[in-house]
Amino acid sequence: MGSKAFVIAGNRAELIANDGCDFSYRAAAHHVPVGTMIPAHCHEAAETHLLVEHGTLEVMVNGVAAMVPAGQFLRVPAGMHFAYRNPGSTTARLLLRTVAPRPAAPPHHSRPGCAA
Repeated sequence: MGSKAFVIAGNRAELIANDGCDFSYRAAAHHVPVGTMIPAHCHEAAETHLLVEHGTLEVMVNGVAAMVPAGQFLRVPAGMHFAYRNPGSTTARLLLRTVAPRPAAPPHHSRPGCAA
C-alpha cells in the first residue's frame, strides 16, 4: 500500500505515517474515478476497514452489495471477499486500512483447579 495511514476518530479521519515496525496495519488513500471497479479479492490474514471520505461507492462483501456514502465506515473481516465500484458522477475518495486481527484472548476460568 502507500506510505500513509489513517486513524478514525468519531466522524473524522486523520492521515498519519504507516506502522513500519510490526506490520500490524497498512493504510492508503485512494481516488476512485467514476465507473472504476476494483474486482473481488480477499485479505486472508487481515481485516479491512474502508471509510468513504468523498462520493459514494457500491461495496460488495461475500456477494452482498450496498451503497456506502461519504462519511460511512465498513469493516470487512479477514478471509471475506470484497469488491467496490464508483457508480456516482464524481471521483470518490476512499481511505482503506488492513489490520492484522488480534489473537483471541484465552478463556477465563474462575473455578478452582481449572487451567487458565
